Amino acid sequence: MDQLRDQSGDMNDFMQTFASTGSFYMLKDAGMTDGQEDLKDDAVDLVIDATRHIANGIVERTRGARGVLLHEMQESMEVLNNVSTVLEVLGKRTRDLEAQQRQILKNL
Repeated sequence: MDQLRDQSGDMNDFMQTFASTGSFYMLKDAGMTDGQEDLKDDAVDLVIDATRHIANGIVERTRGARGVLLHEMQESMEVLNNVSTVLEVLGKRTRDLEAQQRQILKNL
């Protein structure tokens, strides 16, 4: 919590930025007592923990998607390499047939 205060400079700036939107109604400063300030600190910690949890979930899903993408790209590369080999064989066969036809027509 102290790190958050040190980074933002002033907790009131934090409160005005986020509490003024109504998003974090628990964080509004309205003449709080010591017990309520503890609640405010707990609420900030809870929001930070929730944000970390969401960020970690996004990172895990992104890593999973990356793994799937790399696997699919590898399979696609294998398929395209095989298609390339087939096209080379068909090209050679076409040239051989063309040469045979010329030879046959030449002998007629």
